[in-house]
Amino acid sequence: MAATLTYTVFSLGEAQLHQIHTSHGKLFVMGEVAVELFQESPTAFLQELRKGKTIRTNSVQRDVLHTVAELQLPVESTIGTAGVTLLPASSVESLLLDKRRHELVQPFKLALLKLASQLFPLYLLAAQANLGLRRSKQCEDFLALASWLAMKEPAMTSNVMKSQLSRLYGQLYAFQGRRPEALSSFAEDVYYCSMEYGPEDPRTSLGYYNLGKVFQSASEVEKAKACNDQVVKIWTSALCQVVLGVTQTPKGLVAEANAPAELPVGRLQLMEVVDMLLDIGRSRAVQHGPESESVGDVHFVAALALIQLEEPERAEEQLAAAAELHAIRPDPQRSKLMDMARIMLSSI
Repeated sequence: MAATLTYTVFSLGEAQLHQIHTSHGKLFVMGEVAVELFQESPTAFLQELRKGKTIRTNSVQRDVLHTVAELQLPVESTIGTAGVTLLPASSVESLLLDKRRHELVQPFKLALLKLASQLFPLYLLAAQANLGLRRSKQCEDFLALASWLAMKEPAMTSNVMKSQLSRLYGQLYAFQGRRPEALSSFAEDVYYCSMEYGPEDPRTSLGYYNLGKVFQSASEVEKAKACNDQVVKIWTSALCQVVLGVTQTPKGLVAEANAPAELPVGRLQLMEVVDMLLDIGRSRAVQHGPESESVGDVHFVAALALIQLEEPERAEEQLAAAAELHAIRPDPQRSKLMDMARIMLSSI
């Protein structure tokens, strides 16, 4: 029994086209293109196409024929020819240019771009879900689809979209044990995030963290440390501004008159940041010793994140751990920050 195929409706002024999702790709029905865009007979239009080099496909698949009939789309009626003629988007665009329907070229392109921008995040979600289920082949297939959209429609692919794509590729390659490819992808993630937000923005920090994890797995300790240090630096700066309203400078603490009221990440992301910071703290404890003041710094910034999340018990635990380590080598600026953090914690 024939099934109705999925299709997408394109509105171009008063004209309307259906793009059918066939096994050969997403294609337009030639007869509908002839009638809707050029007010011509499908049969005569096909005869004209045969004289040129327009790319087209003749389909006799039952599902395609059933879908075309169900939508009541116009088709050619040529003796001796079965099936229906389908056109890819590139052919429709070429016909608009050849037949001087220039006023429809841009709307047609924009409609295609809008569809691509809607599909891209869906492909990424599907890739992420499959990676979570440890289905690397399926994950790679969806990432390939997203990559194809990005290459086909570069004008609609933002730095954020490129960053998300690179990050997922990095996570896939790390899962597969392909370290060089993982490092390259995570580096691209950092690059695109830096282009969009800046290299020291909290949203860029995950890329540094992921780079650090890959370096750590390859026993490249110094490179991993450099990446982790950047993560801690970014979040210390961001949380001091948002939670405490101050900025750390070589000359001391400076009150921020225009400190940001909130972080550029949501609650769930900030919870993941806490886990990320504590993981870095464990790595520092192994590398520098559990009593290192650098470990105390991680406890402190994790406490600020927990204060922002309004989790007082966990925040108190992290502040106590930071205070214990900082007491070994007292520092006036650290002590002042600790006092400010305690005040903020008491207000929760």
